[in-house]
Amino acid sequence: MEVEQQVRDSLARRFPGAEIHVNWNPALDAVSGYLLWSGFERKKFITRQKLVMGGLRKDLGPEVQYVSLIFAHTPNEYEVMSAC
Repeated sequence: MEVEQQVRDSLARRFPGAEIHVNWNPALDAVSGYLLWSGFERKKFITRQKLVMGGLRKDLGPEVQYVSLIFAHTPNEYEVMSAC
């Protein structure tokens, strides 16, 4: 899906070095996934979401309606969650 690639490109540009895991979810008819970036350290969840979704809104314009949710974690947070 073209929107999926636009999301990947936008996130890669705005969050250099991030690990991006997004996919088209046919059940939602939208892109969803998660982003791991060390730059999220010491940032609140809401701040992270504002950075991610605000950037996507600017880059995708009306196509942002096809983005469901992109979770934003640090690599360390993800490692801890994966250990459970």
